[in-house]
Parts: sequence; structure tokens; C-alpha cells
Amino acid sequence: MREVFRHTIRNEGDQPLSCRLEPWGETFVIHPGAELVFSVSGRPDPPAIEAHWSGNGVVLYGTTGSVVHAFHGDREVGSGYEARA
Repeated sequence: MREVFRHTIRNEGDQPLSCRLEPWGETFVIHPGAELVFSVSGRPDPPAIEAHWSGNGVVLYGTTGSVVHAFHGDREVGSGYEARA
């Protein structure tokens, strides 16, 4: 059975946080007090995701062969979604 890795990005600041998922180019906005959970599966096993922070944003990089899904609570969300607390 393949493992699933979960990575939570929570905005504890007072300004919206930009979050981009690469190499897919999906973008999300995480408003203050909100969070998104990224579920990663596939290859390599166990899967991984890398986070690079800069200013008021973060870029997440999925590994080759990985499948990444974004969730706000228990709802799967897509590119352009704005997570609010």
C-alpha cells in the first residue's frame, strides 16, 4: 500500500498568503487564520513535497510521479481557490 503524505500550510499572518503548486502552476490564496492541506501520493514511495518560502508567499514543488490534491477542511479545492477562516 502506498503512503500518503499530508502537508498543512496555515496563514498565521495578517495578510493573504499566496501559494503556488508546481510543476502544475495551480495557485491558491490563503487568508489570515485559514489553512490548506496538501495530500501527496504516488512516486517516489513515500511521496514528498518541498516548500520554498519568500515574502508573503510559498511555492510547493511536487516530485516527479507525484499526485497532489488540495483540501480546505474536508473539501477538495482547485486552482484559484481562496481559503478563508
